[in-house]
Amino acid sequence: MAPAQAQRSSRAHWLAAFALAFAAACDSGSATPEAVPGANGVLPGDGAEDFVSDVPGQNDGDKSGGGNGADDSAAPPEGAGDGAARAIAEADIIKLDGDTLYALSRYSGLSIIDVADPSRLRMLGNHRSKATPFEMYLREGVAYVMYNDYGSYELDAETRQWSWQSSSRLQALDVSNAANIRLIADEEIAGSIADSRMVGDIAYLVTYENGWCWGCDRKPNTRVVSFDVSTGTEFARVDELRFDSDENSYQRSISVTDERIYVAGPSWDAKDSNIQVVDIADPQGALKLGAEVPIRGSVASRWQMDEYEGILRVISQPTTWRTNDSPYVQTFKVESSSVVTPLATLAVKLPRPESLQSVRFDGNRGYAVTFERTDPLFTFDLSDPAQPKQMGELEIPGFLYHMEPRGDRMYALGYDFANGQGSLHVSIFDVSKLDAPVMLDRVNFGGDWAHVAEDQDRIHKAFNIMLDKGLILVPFGGGSYEEST
Repeated sequence: MAPAQAQRSSRAHWLAAFALAFAAACDSGSATPEAVPGANGVLPGDGAEDFVSDVPGQNDGDKSGGGNGADDSAAPPEGAGDGAARAIAEADIIKLDGDTLYALSRYSGLSIIDVADPSRLRMLGNHRSKATPFEMYLREGVAYVMYNDYGSYELDAETRQWSWQSSSRLQALDVSNAANIRLIADEEIAGSIADSRMVGDIAYLVTYENGWCWGCDRKPNTRVVSFDVSTGTEFARVDELRFDSDENSYQRSISVTDERIYVAGPSWDAKDSNIQVVDIADPQGALKLGAEVPIRGSVASRWQMDEYEGILRVISQPTTWRTNDSPYVQTFKVESSSVVTPLATLAVKLPRPESLQSVRFDGNRGYAVTFERTDPLFTFDLSDPAQPKQMGELEIPGFLYHMEPRGDRMYALGYDFANGQGSLHVSIFDVSKLDAPVMLDRVNFGGDWAHVAEDQDRIHKAFNIMLDKGLILVPFGGGSYEEST
């Protein structure tokens, strides 16, 4: 029976993590894309530690001094240079603190596990909630846990009718005694949490209401809410901003520096959109609405917008159905959160019309991948913001879902459903010559079909690059098709 006629097997292979070992160093400079798919390993290469776009403390191995257990509070701001006043930290789903692992699960809540002996893990404590855990920050024995879908029945004082209300929550949990986890602070937040950052002692949560959730506003809107967590034991709500979205919009993505938050997202059937700037320069948590930056097309993930050395760079594309419009590279000079002025617009030259799949910036470089199954990797020189240049193009099997630049090397996670060795892949590229990128190696895995659960805004937290150990860890689910007998 042909594969297209075969019944799909209900047997799936669900794996907690998949490790790829790096091959011994060798001269791969002459490798071609056709020669390397299915090879046995990947090569870190020279300059692998020299990168700008990394999210420290998330996937940088021991480069920060502590591997995955590194203190995120020591991380520099995204896109900021040296001497930044306030450090930026990202929230975690899993956090290793010494020999103690803190893990969030939408089924079992917060679990605290002793991992001192990896062969004999020991559960120290657990905290369940009726809501869906989103992410958490761990600071000085307190876990600041964010929840979505926090539902409850509420009585209307006038109609005397009960109604179901759904919102989000930020809770502070005392985890200093794992056997007795205590709730010490609780705050309701409208909408569904889209993302967050901890900047200095202030936690910023960005939520979205789509107009259809239980008990939420009928008009789609985004809120930015700030909380002071400086006490180390609880938190205080400081400020809130709300701005409306159009009826066809979707959940927002954010890019953050120590002075501002860029908020943007896709809108169905929109040729153009805006990036909303929010001023967070006040270290006490006060918020100010900044500029509204018009862009060509729209932003579908955080990686499509990035501020670097006072320049906002955006790679976007109209989200209209079957668009023939090209993606655009745009640059803006950021004089302040309220003054952002256009510098340049570059239409990306494509072999054929298609949509963007993934984007990444790294210092003065930019990368973009389109969506079809055999897709080019495009490279851009952004060293002169007033004259961005499209440089190289490399056709590769499948497409890249996420890219992690490391100087002259780039690691990527992607899909290739036509590959018999596995529908997921991890690849490594030599990008030392922007006008001539080369794929050095690729490993396929995952069976006939596979997927990763995280969206593009959070996949970097699961795609764990551990160069010091020669490993890449990828949590995924996969399975195979079997013929009916």
